[in-house]
This record gives sequence, structure tokens and C-alpha cells, in this order.
Amino acid sequence: MITFSFFLLAFLILIILVFKYQQLRKTTRELLAFRYAIENSDNVVVLTDKDRKIEYVNDAFEAHTGYTKHEVLGKNPGILKSDLLSDDFYKNMNETLDRGERWQGELINRRKDGTLLYEKTSIVPIVVDGELIQYLAIKLDITDYIEQQQKLQQSAAVYETIGDGIMITDSEKKILSINPSFIQMFGYDEEELIGQEPTIITSTKQDRIFYRRMWYSLMTKDRWKGKMYNKAKSGKRLPTWLTITVVRDKVGAIANFIAIYANLEEIIEMEEKADYLAYHDSLTQLPNRAHFERQIVDIFDLAKMSKEKVAILFVDLDRFKVINDTLGHHVGDGMLVELAERIKKVLGKNDLLARIGGDEFVVILNPVKEKKDAGVMAAKILSVIREPINVQDYHLNTTASIGIAFYPEDGEDRSTIVKHADSAMYHAKDKGKDNYQFYTKQLSLDVQARLNLEQELLHAMEREELFLYYQPQYYLKSGKISGAEALLRWENLNLGRVSPDKFISIAEETGIIVDIGYFVFEEACKEYMHWKEQGLDIDSISVNISSVQFREDDLFEKLKEIIIKVGIPPYSIEIEITESFIMEYSTTNLTILEDLRNIGCKISIDDFGTGYSSMSYMKSLALDTIKIDKSFVADLPHNTHDVEVSKAIIALSKSLGYHVIAEGIETPEQEKFLLEYHCDIGQGYYFAKPMDSSAFVAFVKEKNQ
Repeated sequence: MITFSFFLLAFLILIILVFKYQQLRKTTRELLAFRYAIENSDNVVVLTDKDRKIEYVNDAFEAHTGYTKHEVLGKNPGILKSDLLSDDFYKNMNETLDRGERWQGELINRRKDGTLLYEKTSIVPIVVDGELIQYLAIKLDITDYIEQQQKLQQSAAVYETIGDGIMITDSEKKILSINPSFIQMFGYDEEELIGQEPTIITSTKQDRIFYRRMWYSLMTKDRWKGKMYNKAKSGKRLPTWLTITVVRDKVGAIANFIAIYANLEEIIEMEEKADYLAYHDSLTQLPNRAHFERQIVDIFDLAKMSKEKVAILFVDLDRFKVINDTLGHHVGDGMLVELAERIKKVLGKNDLLARIGGDEFVVILNPVKEKKDAGVMAAKILSVIREPINVQDYHLNTTASIGIAFYPEDGEDRSTIVKHADSAMYHAKDKGKDNYQFYTKQLSLDVQARLNLEQELLHAMEREELFLYYQPQYYLKSGKISGAEALLRWENLNLGRVSPDKFISIAEETGIIVDIGYFVFEEACKEYMHWKEQGLDIDSISVNISSVQFREDDLFEKLKEIIIKVGIPPYSIEIEITESFIMEYSTTNLTILEDLRNIGCKISIDDFGTGYSSMSYMKSLALDTIKIDKSFVADLPHNTHDVEVSKAIIALSKSLGYHVIAEGIETPEQEKFLLEYHCDIGQGYYFAKPMDSSAFVAFVKEKNQ
């Protein structure tokens, strides 16, 4: 009996244990589910102890506040306070919690990065067996909602109080709403405008093309802005700056138009003056580059709509800089004003002429029917530019090179068309100047050919394809050879003999010119010493050094090292630099010229008259010789302009103590003229062509015996 009672008791205890176990397991699963919900909730959950020290925060807390759990555990939630809520606010909240009641409200806190955090918050005291043990706070981030409401309130305030008139229409252009400023600006009552179209305030100032452009912009860009003249109820014409925006629905259909009218009445006169100054050249009063770039986009858009052709003519004056730098800017300015007037007179009323650079003009022929029409206009422009110009007692002549490209066949955007017209203009210069050239795809192919040449040039030195020729320089009075200019030549297996005009600029752009420059300098010095060993009686060897090479910090040290290595007397070396070098570096940065001169080298300006420099600028530099560019010598003594320029260069050079060399002498008449006006030294095909070293030695021995 006892045994049976014992087993019965044991069985009951087992049943009780199983039941308790199941209850515990259920509670545990519920707690785990609760924990999982808290951990993965989008709401911020914060648990503090009874002293309000943070014991737990979930992942959402970190995401919304920027603080990590480790940074806030043990801290008071007050670390988030923004100080935008009053002390009374927090006092009332704490009194509610102290009474063991739940508190609900909106908190304005700060994230770790200082930005505001708006939170809808519920804080609950947790009481177990009558004892407060913790506080549980659940927060919903409402920052986006609050900011959106603030923006809506601000927008409404702006709409009501802004000084600009605002009109909202539906997709059919029927007026839905206007603000108080619109009513005040145009004098209508709201009832008179609702349901009407905006044409009720439209004046006749704008033409059909104006509205075509406006609607094209609205339909393609959803926005248009510009100056428009409107009409008030009184009939008064009102100048406004109008901005129209298209509002589309989710499927892309037009839902509304919003138009903002800024009254320009008080500032229209000042605005027109400012606009004119901003978009016109102060010298010629022509539209400037900014005006051209703004107009060409509209012109192309209209041409696209009407399927018309537009011609772009790039006009670049030939040798203008020579006149400007030699005779002075006042003379050059006078020439530009005269030429601008001449070109305007031959253009049509719909054509645009703009000055986009110092001596660069652009013409837009809009529209043009045939390609030949653009050629005829280019020929007219060349003709009027070619006519003699009288400026301040100077009788001047100049020419121009014109490049022509067409929209849309040569490109459908501004940058492409401008690039192609520019390429055609440079092609015209390569063709001898004073002509016009149409853009062709071949010009783009020439770019590829240039890239091929660049690749071959990269390996020219290692293949030993570069060598020197020497052109004699001689005293004009006696005919005795004074020296020689070292000239670089290139013979490539694939390209054959390549002209320096084609590869020198590429060598400079790629930086290869630096190594080539040292090669030329050393080879020329070696050859000069070899000549002296053979008894040649010549004074110097001239070597061109690129302005790119002068950017090398150790240029002087390397040149000096070569001089010592070869053993050449520095006074036997004449360093030739170009005018572009003078403008690229200020006098304070030209100490290398002084250093070269201090060890005995002579300094020469090559191709004088083709760049931007002036004698007044160069008088402060360490120079010995001026070389008159061959472009001035070519038409001597028949071209009056070249005669005056050459005489001026010689006279100014002599007054500053410089020797003068004229290059490009090809006729006895040129030599006679230069001798008559006291040019010191000549160089050119009339006396001798460039030749290799052995031929040069034989030539000097024959001439100087």
C-alpha cells in the first residue's frame, strides 16, 4: 500500500514537472520572439534602469541616432537632447513618469552628427511586484514627416507673401490659381482670371519665333525662362522675367504649368545695359563669345524643327598680332573696329556676327540653302578684309583665313560644329592663308594621321632617325659666313622624311622635345668643335631650345654639363628662343637666360613679330639678337606693310643694342633692302639651303677663303 502510494505521488510530481516545463518552454519562446521583434523593429527601443541609465538599445537606435550601443550604455538618454525644448517640457515629462504613469509626446533630439531628430515617443515605467525596476521607451522617427510639413508651410507662406506673381494652370492651360502678388502686379481680380488662359495678359511684343522657342523648350526640357512683355488690365505693357515649369504626373503626362512672373519694370533699364555689356564686345560692339554660345543653341533648335541648314564661319585674321604688337594696341583696335563694320555690311539681316577672341570672329548664316552660298559669303568677307585700311596715318593690309562647317551634316551640337569649323579654319591657314575651306571628314582623318606620327616619334631617338642640318648665316655687308643654325631633321622608315613643321609641335605637346632638345644641343656643339678642328673660321652655332624645355628645373645645369663635356666655348653658342617663351614666363622666372648669358652664351629671339611680345617688354631681358621672321621678308620690298614692319623691327632693335638677323632671304632684292636698312646678318635659300655637316664644311671653305 505504501509502495503504491509512493508511485502514485511520484507520477503526480512527474506530471506537474512536465506541465511546468511546457509552461517554461512556452514562456521562453515568447521571450525569444519578443526579443527578436525588438531587435528587428524599425522603431527605436531604449531600456533604462530605475535611475534612467541606459541598459539596452536596439539596432534601430544606432541607425537613427548615429551612436553605437557601447557609446550610450550607462548614459542618461539626455545625451540626445537638442535644447530646443523648454525645461518645463522635461519637468512635466519627468513628473508623469515619477507617478508611474506612461508618457507620450514628441521629442526633438540631436543625432551624433548634430542634425535634428524628431521622434514620436512613448515611455512606460516597468513595475514588478509593486517595485519600479526599469523604463521602456519606444520611439518612431518622424523627422521626414516634420520636415515635409515645415516645407509645405514654408511653401504656402512663400506663395502668399512672395513679391513675384505666381500662376498655376491645368494641362489645357486654364488658370487654376494665382497668388496675391499676381493680382497686384496685373490689376485683375481672382474671379476674372480663374478658368481663363494666360493669353489674357499677353502683349504683342513677342513674335512667332519667340513662342516657338519657348514651347520647344517646355516640351523638350520641361522648363523655360526669359524676359517677356505682358499686359496689365489697364493696358500698360509690363516687362517681366518669366519662368515656366512643366509638372508631369507619374506616367509622364502634363498635369500643370507653373509660371512665375518677376516684375522688371524698375530695373529694366539697368538690366538691358548690363545684358548688353555682358553679351557684347566693348570694342567693336559686336555680340561676344557668351552671346554666340547662347544664340547658337537656339538657332540649332529652330533649324532642327524647320529642317533647315545653318553655316558656321570661323574668321581668323592673318598676322594681326604683328600689327598689334609692333604698331601698338591702339592701331590694332582701330583695325578691328573697321573690319567689324565691313563684315557687318555684307551679311544678311538674319545672320549673326560675333567677336569671340582677339582677332577671331564667327559668322552664323541662318539659314543657308546651298553649300556654295556659304562659300560666296566667305569670299565676300575675305574681299572686304583684304581692302587697305587706314588707321591713324598708317596704311595697312591684312587678310583672313575662314573655316566653314554646316549644321546638321557636320555635327548636331554646338561643340562639334565649332570644333569642325575651327579645324577647317586652321586648314585654310595651312593652305597659305587668305582663303576659305570647308570642313571635311578628311580633316578628322588627319587627326588620326597625327596620332600615328606621334607613335613613330616616340621611338625616333632610339632608332637614331633624328639628325641635324645646318643653314649658314652670313654678314650682309661682306658675305662672310658668321655661323650656322642647327636644324632638326627626321627620316622615318614608315613615314619617310617628316617636316619639322609637322613633328616639332607634337614633340612639345608630348614632352618628347625635352630629350630631343638635349640631343640637338649636344650634337650641334660637337659638330661646331669638329669644324673648328678643321680650321673653319665661324663665330657661333645657333641652337633652338623649346619653351617646353625651359620648364625643366635642371635645364641650366644640364646645358652647362654638355658645354663642359664637349669643351665648346660658351661664347660660341647662341641660344634661340621664341616669342611664345617670352609670354609664357615672366621676367622674374627667366633667370636661366641670365645664367646662360653669365657663362658667355648669347641669347636670340627667333621668329620675331609672329608672337605677342613687344620691344618695351624685351628691353629688360638678357638678349643679344633679334631674328626677323621670314613671313615679313617674303614680300620685301614690294609689300608696304612688310616694309614698314621690318624697318620698325630693325630700328627698334638697333636702339636697344641688339644685332639683327633676317631669315628667309630668297631674292637679291630682299637682301639689298635689308642691307640698305642696316640689318646685320642674313639667312635663307638665296645664300644657301640647309645642308649636312660635310657639305657645310666645304661650303664655308669655299665662301670664306
